[in-house]
Order: sequence, then C-alpha cells, then structure tokens
Amino acid sequence: MRYVDSVYEYEYFLFMEDDFEMCVNGFDVIRYLLNRARLYHGDWIAIRASFGLNGVFLSQKDVSALANYFEKNQKRRPPDHLVVEWYAGETNETSAYKGNRVNIGFRFNIFNHIGTVSTLRAKEQKSNAYPGCWEELTVPAVFQVEAWNSKDCPDDDDDIWPCTWTAKAKCASINDNCAVVNLKKSLPKRIRFEHKGTVWS
Repeated sequence: MRYVDSVYEYEYFLFMEDDFEMCVNGFDVIRYLLNRARLYHGDWIAIRASFGLNGVFLSQKDVSALANYFEKNQKRRPPDHLVVEWYAGETNETSAYKGNRVNIGFRFNIFNHIGTVSTLRAKEQKSNAYPGCWEELTVPAVFQVEAWNSKDCPDDDDDIWPCTWTAKAKCASINDNCAVVNLKKSLPKRIRFEHKGTVWS
C-alpha cells in the first residue's frame, strides 16, 4: 500500500487477493458502482464489493491512514478484519477518522473466489461455499456493518447500502435516472451478467 501510494498517481485503491478473479463485465460494473456511490453518498470512506480482503475500494486520500492502522494493529487481528474495523469506525480512533462518512456495501459480488486454502482456517475451503459472481453480499459472507440488507433496501432497483431516501433524493436531484436504475435489468443494456449458467440482461 505504501509503495503504491508513493509511486503511482491514482484516484482509487482496490484490494485484491491472489485467489480471486474478476467476474464477467466487472470493469463496467466498477465504473457504474464508483459513480453511483459518489452520487448517493459523496465522500464515502470505503466500498465493499466482495469478501475477505478482496473487493474493497478506497479513495487515494485514505490509503496512507489505513496502512498506518494495519501496521499499528497487525498483531491484534487479521487484515480482512482490521479493514472492516477501520472503515466501519468500530474503535474510538477509527470512528474519529471516519467522522460522518459512509462505508458502502454493494449488493453483488463482482469477484469469483477460486482458492481453497485460507491463512485463517486450518481446513481446506470449498470455493462454492462463498458467494459466486453476482450473488448478493450478505451475512455471514461479510460482516453486518458492511453487508447488503434487503430489509433496509427493499426496492428491486437498489444496489448500494445504505440506501436511505435522503441519499436517493440527493442522487435523483443530480441524475434523473439514478434512483430508478435496476442493475440486473437495465444498466447498461450492453452488460450481461453470467452466473452459474444463467444470463441476466
């Protein structure tokens, strides 16, 4: 993280583990997700779009702060737990840093897990035990504080959490189509989501 932050010019940072692969049309969805997150919540602190230490988006301005937090707390918890603790503001330190910024949970998993060995679990893991491409990111695959919640977001066209009416109204005031888009059905039509033999369009 420190190397990337010191060498490259970038706007967003994405955590990826080496046993994940991007789902079909993932780049199109990432562009859509980052734009929708900005419209809904403005200055967000993180976006969860997969599980483990994979599929977490940060803004460039937050990378150094998280690197410092990792270094300070690495003996206490594994990094995929620390990152959630950090962006969810679960300690006094992280809550003060986060302020009123929102951590966002994307509805759909955009990375396919292909690994079977975990550094956190002794037993070999089955890849199909985790959410596959375009499956919803709910508890227990991710923590409650970052999970897609259909009770909070009952509209079929919702795909980012939190999905408050205030956020929707703000988004709609900027973009007339923002609050009525259904990712699976209509945004954009050229994207086709392929999951377990089923094609969504």
